[in-house]
Amino acid sequence: MDTSTPEDRLAVILKAYSIARDQQDNDIAQAESDAQADAIRSNLASLQLAYLRAERSQLNANGAAVEAAYQSAETATAQVARAYRKGAALADRIRAVAGAVTAVASLTAKASALA
Repeated sequence: MDTSTPEDRLAVILKAYSIARDQQDNDIAQAESDAQADAIRSNLASLQLAYLRAERSQLNANGAAVEAAYQSAETATAQVARAYRKGAALADRIRAVAGAVTAVASLTAKASALA
């Protein structure tokens, strides 16, 4: 298995954030409740914060836990992209993005030189 680089790690976090950011207006328009709209905003804010923290920390740590977290973040980000590409229901898209939030936060924490 190849070892991820700090650039790979930052790129997967940025991708998750970018997908959610680019879809936010459409998702908010489709929200059927304040709770759904709040979840969309919260997920996006969490992904933005994870990206900013990751950028600052440089993600230089290495090891099996970092690689596992990277693989989880890649998988979660791919699930988000797939949910949007396939036109999944809004609730499913919200869940997919929430999964990416968890995965990228874990990656940031594990790979962060500041942790």
